[in-house]
Amino acid sequence: MKLNYAQLPEELHSNVYPEIFEKARVVFWNENLANAFPDANNAEEFERLINGSNQWSKEPLAMAYAGHQFGHFNILGDGRACLVDEWISSEGFFHDVHLKGSGVTPFSRRGDGRATLKAMLREAIMSEAIHALQIPTTRTLAVVNTGDQIHRNGMEKGGLLARMASSHLRVGTFEYASMHEGEDVLKALADYAIARHYPHVANHENPYLSLLKEVVRVQTDLIVNWMRVGFIHGVMNTDNMSISGETIDYGPCAFMNVYDPKTCFSSIDTAKRYAFASQPGIAQWNLWVFANSLMPLIHENPKVAKEMAIEVIDAFPEQFGKAYYAMMGRKLGVEISTQEGREWVEEFLEIMQETHSDYTNSFLFLEGKEVSEVYLTTSLRYELWLSQKSGFNKIEKENVNPVVIPRNEWVERILAEVVDNDNWDLFQSYTDRLKNPYESQSEDVFSTFNPKNDLSFKTFCGT
Repeated sequence: MKLNYAQLPEELHSNVYPEIFEKARVVFWNENLANAFPDANNAEEFERLINGSNQWSKEPLAMAYAGHQFGHFNILGDGRACLVDEWISSEGFFHDVHLKGSGVTPFSRRGDGRATLKAMLREAIMSEAIHALQIPTTRTLAVVNTGDQIHRNGMEKGGLLARMASSHLRVGTFEYASMHEGEDVLKALADYAIARHYPHVANHENPYLSLLKEVVRVQTDLIVNWMRVGFIHGVMNTDNMSISGETIDYGPCAFMNVYDPKTCFSSIDTAKRYAFASQPGIAQWNLWVFANSLMPLIHENPKVAKEMAIEVIDAFPEQFGKAYYAMMGRKLGVEISTQEGREWVEEFLEIMQETHSDYTNSFLFLEGKEVSEVYLTTSLRYELWLSQKSGFNKIEKENVNPVVIPRNEWVERILAEVVDNDNWDLFQSYTDRLKNPYESQSEDVFSTFNPKNDLSFKTFCGT
């Protein structure tokens, strides 16, 4: 089967050429990422494509999709983005090259199709940090200063981001496909997704039910990893859930400092729908939407299809819980496989919350590292909790507790220095540090932070 998205039914995309930015200048180029693709552009070639000096080798297109945004259904699509190429890695895997902030498309819905330089650099910082933390994610290939101004909070520098992913297929893509009469569009999309991501299920008795199970599996692993490092996605709409299990869309994301399961930084999530501890439940909600879209393919009898899908989705809490507590055990250095162990983990989280301790540093504290903003020992429960650790089997901890994460105040400080003062040396130092998040460094300035800053900190989508 062909793996080019353009060969899918025309209902799923629209040809559109990215805007030409004559003053475009590449300000961030991911050389290591580009080197993984034999036919990749270099930075100079890429810049010439953006400024119109060269032409794209394929016909760019905007992808159509729908999505539940904060629980409400909308018809969406690439409103400020387009797919410009598909590169094959040295290992033989297809990856999308996708521009963000590239101008108006048929899906722009009265928007300007543009992005700010600050927002695109923020995605570069966050996505590459998530990659370094060994969590599946879209990657940033390049960030471009478009050389003009756009209107957001006043006039701001325009930016464009080139991101790469194993695909940009979303739950919302399937929602959109399922809306069309007949099953041809939906089946073509599902077959494409299987061929591109899960070819081993193509010969299963029910490949579409197997596709659902695979997406549940990779999303379980993804959310567990987010919880491991204190990551809050911030906008877990169904159009922002990739069926490949990669983190996608870094608009209002942030990392939690002081542990509070209700932590939410997104300025538009006033109901805290996507708060830190709500992410597993939202993932299950999104997966049910995906299952609902697939039902016509799962079985010709709607009742039977629903029963089969429900069985898969209802298994999510147990599946997630097993993976989550196993992960928390690795963070704590013990095997967690019983209800007693789960209760022990939950008590630690309660102590952390009760003492207003930092999430990242609390686990490092238990390893004997010198850290700040950890007050576990002020709790009368702590010593008793710690003494119970000897009752669990010890296991090795490796690359599970990061030493440095993108602290909110540092991300904002770096972005301000770059955008306002053109301080690229500081940006380089910061992104270099984030490449090795599990390595301790003496006098690690990027690990310092003021937890009080989070009291008023808000994130924004940038659209």
